[in-house]
Amino acid sequence: MIALLQVAAAGTLTPCDTFRPIAGTAGFSNALSAVRTNSQTYGAATFARERLTWDTVIAMDFHIIANAASVPTSCADTEGKYAGDIFAQPLDLGATNLGFALPFVEDGPLNSKFRAYYASSVTQSLIGQRAASWTLPMFNLYPATFAPLVGRSNAGRSVQRYAVDYVAGAYFGSDVVSVQAGYTGTRGLYLDVRQEQTALFFDTVFGDGEKLTFGTAAYLLAGLQGLDPVAFGADEDGTAGIVGVTSLFYRDLPQSDAVAANDGAGEERTVFSRLQTGNLRQEDLWGQFDVRASIPLNQPGLVRELTLAAHSPGWHPRRFREPLDGEYRLYYVRAGVVNLPDQPLFGVKGGVRPTARADFALYNDGADMSVRASLRYNDPDLLDLYPFAYDALGFNLEFTTSMSQF
Repeated sequence: MIALLQVAAAGTLTPCDTFRPIAGTAGFSNALSAVRTNSQTYGAATFARERLTWDTVIAMDFHIIANAASVPTSCADTEGKYAGDIFAQPLDLGATNLGFALPFVEDGPLNSKFRAYYASSVTQSLIGQRAASWTLPMFNLYPATFAPLVGRSNAGRSVQRYAVDYVAGAYFGSDVVSVQAGYTGTRGLYLDVRQEQTALFFDTVFGDGEKLTFGTAAYLLAGLQGLDPVAFGADEDGTAGIVGVTSLFYRDLPQSDAVAANDGAGEERTVFSRLQTGNLRQEDLWGQFDVRASIPLNQPGLVRELTLAAHSPGWHPRRFREPLDGEYRLYYVRAGVVNLPDQPLFGVKGGVRPTARADFALYNDGADMSVRASLRYNDPDLLDLYPFAYDALGFNLEFTTSMSQF
């Protein structure tokens, strides 16, 4: 991990003064995919679903991802030792999420709530300038705030660019059913439906702005998420406290949806594949431990993820329990393995890799504000979006403001 942190802090990563990405290569296509539609739509919609929950009214996240892809580049120096040489340069991403929820009804019949919301996702990329890449998220605040006006993508046709997506809509929640719906800038209709007591849910973004069909779904999630025995009368300090909460769900996620072209000069081709997994998570065991496993359904015999986690009591908010009160500090650590298949199309050699994650959070109940920082190495959530990454290192910083302040 120390070596990875040293790499993450490095500046220019080749001895060449001027280099150019080589268009038409698999690595060039991978880099375009890293900042295009699939990660943006999944990022904006997932951010709305996971962060604009409970009583949250403002959420803002900053992400830095080192080694999201490896891009072949040529040294464009006209003279010198490395003139004309080929290097594999890592692509680094800086991403920003911003979201707002405006409450209209907070205590209606059957504990109903109604809110309007807006969430955005912006990714910007750099090659070979790692020190500069750590400042990228701050420069994304303008397009994250005004994504519908900025447009859904673009600054340049090469891999050093930014991509923008957003989702805006409404949330209705009650004891019977909760629905979050909206429109995404790149894909069309976003829909999340759940029943809180049984933990059944369905979540998707489908359509391409013209055809609203499931055949064009950007991604699909369905199953159980956070099934809590307390909802069915179990003793929260007894059996329910031991077994924790259960998630068992299906996921269908595009791993690449990029149009690869010779920088606009050649014939375009589409690179596309999907990740279909069955996922089991048993979280908050004895209030402090998690087990996560994932199996690719379209790749028999392969375990995608197997990890164990330990965390502070109260790390996972549980709807049917009293929330933590006061000011407190929480931690979360996770380790295990992630297993990736060989992907010749992406130029990626598969196999078992270690994965690790560490989080630290500060929460003040009186101010209804929280801050969380996390460091992730080969995190499955990163590799789901960037399957061509290798030794990916991610850093996240999250800010949340909740209801009582407004």
